[in-house]
Amino acid sequence: EEARARGAKHVVVLSHVPPFIQQEREQHGWANWEPKARESLLAAASAAGVKLWLCGHYHGNCVGASRSRLT
Repeated sequence: EEARARGAKHVVVLSHVPPFIQQEREQHGWANWEPKARESLLAAASAAGVKLWLCGHYHGNCVGASRSRLT
């Protein structure tokens, strides 16, 4: 909400554990979030205009994209 109110050009999210590794609807595992938490935060990120989410934890290179084109 704050990003939209301030007219932010770019909104980036940083987290240690990624919401998903390759597919938004993948099962929960050691390297991603529980599906309900994932769905809720991805919706909020999309509403805020987030286009990039950077994560660690996986210790490998991986790129996934959500249904709302969040990468």
